[in-house]
Amino acid sequence: MITAPSPHTPLQEARFWLRWSWVWSAFFYLTVLAPMALVWFDERVVRSQRVTALALSAAAMLLHTIVAQLAVRRLGNLRERAWLAVPYMLALVIIWMLLAKGHPVFYFMLGGLFSQLFLWLTLRWAIPIALLISFAIFGMKQDGELSWAALRQPALWLWLLAAVAPSLLAFFIGAIVRESERRQRLILALQAAQSELATAERRAGMLAERQRLAGEIHDTLAQGFTSIVMHLEAAEQAIGQDDATVQKHLDRARRTARASLEQARRVVNDLMPEPLEQSSLPEALARVAAQWSGQNDISCTVTCTGDCLPLPPNIEVILLRATQEALNNVAKHARASQVSITLSYMPDVVMLDVQDDGAGMAPGQDGGVGLNAMRRRLAQVDGSLAIESAPGEGTTLVVTIPLLRE
Repeated sequence: MITAPSPHTPLQEARFWLRWSWVWSAFFYLTVLAPMALVWFDERVVRSQRVTALALSAAAMLLHTIVAQLAVRRLGNLRERAWLAVPYMLALVIIWMLLAKGHPVFYFMLGGLFSQLFLWLTLRWAIPIALLISFAIFGMKQDGELSWAALRQPALWLWLLAAVAPSLLAFFIGAIVRESERRQRLILALQAAQSELATAERRAGMLAERQRLAGEIHDTLAQGFTSIVMHLEAAEQAIGQDDATVQKHLDRARRTARASLEQARRVVNDLMPEPLEQSSLPEALARVAAQWSGQNDISCTVTCTGDCLPLPPNIEVILLRATQEALNNVAKHARASQVSITLSYMPDVVMLDVQDDGAGMAPGQDGGVGLNAMRRRLAQVDGSLAIESAPGEGTTLVVTIPLLRE
């Protein structure tokens, strides 16, 4: 089952308002501390007002620290938790109104208040609260009390425009952000689908291959062993009575055993190679190269280019077998001191290059039985084998397999 990323997956971590929320937190603290400092050092303000302003400022900063800092780290984005974000903002608005009632310098706090408003609330909550703040701003008389008569003044509409304009801008930016998130979720879902599809194809291919080999073992090896047992039993019964019959059954059992051994070798060659069972193709090639290098005292390096995506199991087996056959030929004939293996993933093909600095091959030579078997394997997947070589200039074996794309 393919699931799209939830709002609390790494997609959430990438949201710019979460990654940069510390900037707005610092700005909020500044808009609270700056007017508080002015009030504290203003000799015209009585001590009781200073203490009240200090207590309310501390309450605002403590509330912000608990909700916008600690709660966000534990719960994630507050925009998706209106039950916490709305009371948080209303509490800040009330604290601001009490502070502004005590001293007008706290109007400076509106910058931090509006930034928190549009940062942590969705527009359906942020815009009404922004309008509420605008009414509170204009309806507040000099002594800090609300005056409904003031709300009827023509200049009120300037304050409303000041609240509506940034709300519309926030609405426009929010629409862009939501579309960006929707596309990013789609991309992540497609990537997850591709990965799961490749895994499913790999498992299905391995299961089909195992079923096929199980049928071959039953139809060839099991029958051969049954025949061997029958001939040996017949030979045992003829011992001491007819030496010619004994020899005949022994000869037939020997021929059947040899044929069964050949069948076993074919079946084993078709099995998923052990290096590929628990590792990717590049890792399997590196292991094979390291083992071969240790056995032959020849330097061997493996390089992978492009995006190393999972390939169908039969293609990975062919590439691994081609590498093993090429290294086997190098060890037997090349007299090389260095071998380089390059696996290249391209949009429509995968290529394997095995290059040595050995004796090379004369023109017209196309390899022996092993390379011919490799060509037959490649023909099954529409692949090709090319050999570039010259006497004394080393040999490069190039395997190319096309990749089918939906």
